[in-house]
Order: sequence, then C-alpha cells, then structure tokens
Amino acid sequence: MNICFRRNLAFAHPLKRSIQNVISGELGKQYCIRPKSNSALMTFCRINHMFRSKLTIYKSSYCNQPKQRQQKLNPYEIFREELKLTEQFLDEKHINFNEIEKICKEYGTVARFWQTYCMDHFYHTNNINHGIKLMEYLEKHNSQKISLKTLTLFIALAGRSGHQYQNLVYKTFEKVLKITDVFDMSSIKYLIQGFCGTDNWRKSLEFLEMEKFQSSTKNAGIRSPIIIKALYEGDISLAMKILHELAAEGNEPSQIVFVEMVEMAEKKIGTLNIKTLLDLLKEKRWYPDENTAFKIKNYFLGLQGEEWQCLDTNIKNNGVCPCCGVHLPIAKFNSSDFENLKKDIMEKLIVASNVFHNTSPVEIKRFIEFLNTQGPFDVVIDGLNIGLCKTPLNPGVKLRLAVEYFTSKGKKVLVIGKQHMKTWKKESMRRIQEEAMLFYVDNISEDDPFILYAACHSGENTMIVTRDFLHNHSTRIGVEYQQLFNKWLQCRKIPKFIYTKSGEILIWEPSGHEIEPFHTTDSWHIPYKYEDGFKWLCLVK
Repeated sequence: MNICFRRNLAFAHPLKRSIQNVISGELGKQYCIRPKSNSALMTFCRINHMFRSKLTIYKSSYCNQPKQRQQKLNPYEIFREELKLTEQFLDEKHINFNEIEKICKEYGTVARFWQTYCMDHFYHTNNINHGIKLMEYLEKHNSQKISLKTLTLFIALAGRSGHQYQNLVYKTFEKVLKITDVFDMSSIKYLIQGFCGTDNWRKSLEFLEMEKFQSSTKNAGIRSPIIIKALYEGDISLAMKILHELAAEGNEPSQIVFVEMVEMAEKKIGTLNIKTLLDLLKEKRWYPDENTAFKIKNYFLGLQGEEWQCLDTNIKNNGVCPCCGVHLPIAKFNSSDFENLKKDIMEKLIVASNVFHNTSPVEIKRFIEFLNTQGPFDVVIDGLNIGLCKTPLNPGVKLRLAVEYFTSKGKKVLVIGKQHMKTWKKESMRRIQEEAMLFYVDNISEDDPFILYAACHSGENTMIVTRDFLHNHSTRIGVEYQQLFNKWLQCRKIPKFIYTKSGEILIWEPSGHEIEPFHTTDSWHIPYKYEDGFKWLCLVK
C-alpha cells in the first residue's frame, strides 16, 4: 500500500515524536509512507496509537479532496471524515472507548461529537450490544455530558432491537427529560422509533403532535413506525387515520409499511389481508417499489391450496397485458367532478381568499379572455421548462421541436411562457408563433397554475408537456379533488421526452388506461415503480 503525504512536517503536535518514529521505522519502510498532509499524517498516527497490535492503514478521504475543498472544511467535517477510518473497529467485539475518547480530545471543542458518531454507527448497524456498552462507559466516566442526540439515538436503537429492551427506553427517556422536554425533528424521529418498540407505544402520538408544529412540510417517514405498530396492535382505525392524513398532505408512507402489511397478511395477523393493501394502493394512488412488488409476488406464490402464475411485464398504452390478454380499464373522468376541479385550481392555486398568488387581477382577466377566445387546446406546453432542459440545443430550438412534434399530428398547441422568452432566437420563436398559440405571463408570475388551468379548461383529454412533477400542487387544492387531480396528471402529463443528437425529439405519450391495481375473478394486475416508469405484476390463478 502506498500512501502519499505532503512534504511539510513542520507542525506542532503532541504525537510528533511518534509520527517520526513510525515513518522512520520498519512500518514506514514496509508501507512506503511519504509525508503529504498534516491531517493525513495525524490520522495515520492516531490509528497506530489506538491499535498498536493490529494496525490497518487507509487513505483519508479528506486528503483526496482538492485543496480548495480542504480549506472549506470546518473542524467538525475534518473530524468526521477522519473518524470514519475507525468504523471497522467499531464493529469488533471488544472496543476500548477510553482510547477512542482520548484521541478525540485532541480536537478540543469538537471532541464532544465522538459519542454521537459512535452511537450513530451502532444505530445504523443495529448493534444494540455495543450501544449498551457505550452508554455504560459514558455513564461511568462522563454521565453529565451525554448529548441529547446520543440519548435519542440509543432510545431508537433499543426500541427497535426487541421488546426485552423497553426498560432501557424508559430509563434513557428519563435522562432526556432532564435535558429538555421540547424536541426538534431529528429527536422526534428517534423517540417515535424507540417508543414504538415498547408497550407504551401510544406515547409516540405525543411526539407526533410536536412534529406538526415543527414545520409546514411534514415528514412522512416519521409516522411509518406508528402505522406499523398500530396495525400489529390491531388498531386499524388509527393506522388508517394516519394514512389518510398522509394522502391529504400529498405524501405517502415509507415502503416498509407496505412490506409489513404484506407480511402481516402472510402470517394472518389480525384482520388485515392482501386485498386491504391493494385497495389502499388503488384508492390513494400509491405504488410499491420493486422490493415490495417482490414481496407481493411471493405472497401469492406461497398461498396454500391455490396455484398462481406470477410474471413481471410491461403493459403498453393500449392497456392489454401481453401475458394473459386482460384489458385494463380506460381512464375516465366524471364531467361534473372535472368541472369542479377546474374551479378549485383557479380558486386555490391562482386566487385564494382574494389574494392573487404571484400574479395580478389584470393578468388573470387577460388569461381567461385568451382561453375563451382561442381555446380549447389539445396540448399545453410549459415553454420555459422545455426550453431550459439540459441539452446542447438552443432553448428556442428545443421548444420549436416540441411544438412541431404535436402540430405534425394535427394537434392544437398552446405554449405558456414568460415575457423574457421573447428574447430567444427570433427565427425559432417566429416559427413557433406560426404553428401554435403563445401566452406570456409576467416574469415574476408562477406559471404552473396557468398551465394546469389551461389544460383543465380545455378538457379532460388535453395533454401537458413539462418536466415538472406538478403533484406538489395537489396539497393546495381541496382534499376531495386531490385523488382526481393526481389521476388526471398521471394520465395526461407526458411522462418522458428526450432530444437526440440529430436534433429530433422523442416523446413517450401517457397511457390511456388506469395505472392502479386491477382485479378480476381470477387475476390481479399490480403496477410498481421501476426506474423512471412502471412495470406490472401479472398474477393469474
């Protein structure tokens, strides 16, 4: 192993003599050590000092950073980078925490982070035995200086390590309360994980209430342990209540919730069955990932007394399964509901409580008059978004190619852009104006609501072309229309498009069928997330 150090050895350090002895000794000759940086050199010495009988040398990731990056690193970052070198020793059966603490004290004010770093490592490796040993060491030598993060990490580790550790959760929480009874998002996350592994799991609901006041952006992952625990304890109503709240916020639970529901159905725990999960996925338009889909497949294959054929497949836009020939239902929208959705988009996304969001009454009036006189449209394009997507082509050229793709198919196209787009390449913009209608909003206006309203105003079959997901806007409209809004976007928004080197645009048009679990008397078809699209499980009895 060849470790290259910078040549400057002129630095003051208490272990300088040890460093020089290591470099000049047999070990230095064996590993061809040459000075390159003080930081890397100190790291080498510390490892040698900690593990004299079992020395292992690693390159410090800090040393490999460019010089500008090194100068930007603060002491804690340097400390964390170098402490990563000891991770393999944190996994061994016998750890000398006294030695680790001594070395970390060389960093002065950042030395307090060492205990949190160690506990964080034990938390992510699920090593409860080492976590307990660390807590015992800290209580014996430094009980007054155990950090809040260390305590909450240990609570989470103990809670998820088994019911037999619940007393450790209670005792550690008493120590937490001596520090504070008001918690940040990180502490709330660990406390919920910990208490969900105890008999007093409903205590986690109190922490969940604190989370609601922390931020307007809710953390869906924080609630997953409570959902799982409620399901196992038979409190289906509480689990469903939290799931409905997540859907209303435009969020979804962690995939581990779906996996646990499959396992509960497999083990016949409580009244939960696989249909409960699949109906939930259909209702909320949530999708399992590849791992969860694999669990669902194994569930059907393992059903006793039933024989299922399970295949992974791709279903094209015609909605016909290539494996069994089943036709998926065509996506349809109730006309009255769709009209209400259009009104809600105007009232909630553009105008709310008589306050205009990033626009003006004059602009709104001009926009409505434009739609009434020029619409309806078959395609609505987000001009700025398409023009600025990452390709070497000129923005105007990219937008023109998108417009020409649809107009060549006889589609009536509307491009919504911003005023500054008028400065784009004149020839391209002239050709766009000849083939499509353009509406420019003010540069300070938010264009997404205009795009959504224009498409909705034109009818349920109008397509939207943009790279933006747009689903985040669902949280701002009425709860009763959120599922319809998400379904509409999924069925009418172009899912993918790319520009080729030859200057062409390739567009994947949205499917006209429902993308949701579909059940017949002897089959299930279940979509799951795969790369940037969907694959399907074809399950035939």
